Amino acid sequence: MGMNSSWFVKETDLALPIDAALFEHLMGRAKPLGLAVYEQDWICLTHMKMNATQDNVHLARQWFLAMDAAAQKSNMTIQLCMMFSRHVLQTLEMDAVTNAR
Repeated sequence: MGMNSSWFVKETDLALPIDAALFEHLMGRAKPLGLAVYEQDWICLTHMKMNATQDNVHLARQWFLAMDAAAQKSNMTIQLCMMFSRHVLQTLEMDAVTNAR
């Protein structure tokens, strides 16, 4: 399976992954190489620099839940980095998140 542009909300310089298929693609290929924890970093900057996340209150949730669904399917955990309090609260719906920094 190749990359699919529908997996993202695209802006001029940034893209937000919102489809679990993208994360399944990445995690599915990395797991056999020994990846056990997926780290999503720079969350605050991604969130603040994108117009889409400023205009649509549902997109960040969709991003996080897509990541979580793929991690659970791949039997992996997630570490979240550089986030806001709103992102910490979102982890209440995410079973794969084990830690944050």
